[in-house]
This record gives sequence, structure tokens and C-alpha cells, in this order.
Amino acid sequence: MQGGFSNQPSDRLLTMNKLFATLIAAAFVTTGAFAADAKKDEKAAAAAPAASKAEKKEDKKAAAPAPAASAKK
Repeated sequence: MQGGFSNQPSDRLLTMNKLFATLIAAAFVTTGAFAADAKKDEKAAAAAPAASKAEKKEDKKAAAPAPAASAKK
């Protein structure tokens, strides 16, 4: 079987396959890390308006007793 093709992969092909598999794994890890950061940012952004609404309610409650106190005099 001289000069023919064999069914066994060469060392170079195996090395390239290992490199390709490593690159794919790195791409998945990187994508997962960015997705996790995006979820954290979305949660932080969603929590900020809720906190500001609570502050507005507290401001209204704090401002409301002042005119009521002056009306009692």
C-alpha cells in the first residue's frame, strides 16, 4: 500500500484538532463570562429604579408632615 491513503490521522491533523477544540472551548467560556456579567448589570440596573422610587416615597413622607405641623398652630 505504498503511496495510498490510510485511515489513520497524522500527528499534524491530531494537533490541529486539539488546537481547534481548545479554541472552541475558550470561545464558550468567554461567551459565558460575558453573559454572566450582562445578567449582573441588568439586575443592578433594575434595582436602581426601585431604590429611587423608595427614596421618592420617603421624600414625600418627610415633606408631608411639615405643612401639616404648621396647619395645627
